[in-house]
Amino acid sequence: MHWGDSAKQVRISNASYRRFYYFLTADERVGDTLHELVDSDRTFLVLDPGRKINGGGPFDPDPSALGVGQTTDWGALAGAWLTEWERNGDPIARTKLLNGARSIAALPNHWVQGSVRYDLADGTFTTPAGPSVSIGSLSSVFGLIEVMTELIDLVDEPEVEAAWVEFCRLYNGTAAEQVAATGASWGSLNLRQSYSRATAYAAARLDDPALARRAWTEFRTGHAGYPADHSFETVRVEPPLVLNAVDEGRFSTNASAQYGLAAIQCLALVGEELS
Repeated sequence: MHWGDSAKQVRISNASYRRFYYFLTADERVGDTLHELVDSDRTFLVLDPGRKINGGGPFDPDPSALGVGQTTDWGALAGAWLTEWERNGDPIARTKLLNGARSIAALPNHWVQGSVRYDLADGTFTTPAGPSVSIGSLSSVFGLIEVMTELIDLVDEPEVEAAWVEFCRLYNGTAAEQVAATGASWGSLNLRQSYSRATAYAAARLDDPALARRAWTEFRTGHAGYPADHSFETVRVEPPLVLNAVDEGRFSTNASAQYGLAAIQCLALVGEELS
């Protein structure tokens, strides 16, 4: 839960984690929490989430050029704004949500553009640099894929959709494909099973059977997850190896979560290509 360490990125208090629980239960306190997250972007004025990486030097943020990332950071902010918009019809949340999506799509390399700056006043992104690539494997595994899936279905924004579909197609694509689209290879990226659902989304939007088959190949390969031959059986572990007897399996929290999301979305989007 990151309560005890110094990770205080927006993704830690992500509205997307609580959103479905709220709609299933109508728990009013959870609703209050979701509302409180609407202004999370203001915390970039008082705390540098990358202070350890940046060396912990002086922090003097410019509200018109904050160091908010357009993937992990914006995905969490977008989840809060989307929820506030659909719950209360908040025009400011809607404006920031759409401004963010539109301005990211207008960046030279969209969701993988390096050196971006965020304007707190209107939620827009700009870059002082030309086309460049900056991408990490955690970029979309904190709700960005799910937020963008919903947003594209809610609003008619062809440029946003095209830019997002390109990102989904390229993450697990070849270096040559990435260079052709963005000018640089995206490097050796992790969590490829997780991103099979991004490939599946691109396949569905582009109506591309070959891409759909690629998504299932990525899913079955199980990179950083569970390959097709993974055993989900448990074994009994007895004392004195443990304090109390327990059934254990070869599972991990992160792999299980991402495997589940990928399985659900690949089945929904390209299930007809499953063989």
